[in-house]
Amino acid sequence: MTEKEQRMINYYNRSNAKNLNDVYGSFSKAKAEAFNMCLAHMHKNNGFDGRICSHNGWKFTFGYKYVNDLGYTTLCFITPHHTYYITL
Repeated sequence: MTEKEQRMINYYNRSNAKNLNDVYGSFSKAKAEAFNMCLAHMHKNNGFDGRICSHNGWKFTFGYKYVNDLGYTTLCFITPHHTYYITL
């Protein structure tokens, strides 16, 4: 496992934020749409335990777990530019 993957796992494990209201007092329509896209991605993969892993005023990251085709629990970590899959 790379250091970057370990950081993503740590961000996920430290977070308890389940929705945008948990991290933002108010948020834009664009953030709401991005969050809904993350939820759709999670549901498409039969994912579970979705969390906002990190955030600032401009963007956020989202992670969830799912069981991949080989039966391994995998963390899907979504950033504004990339989606990472880390077998746990």
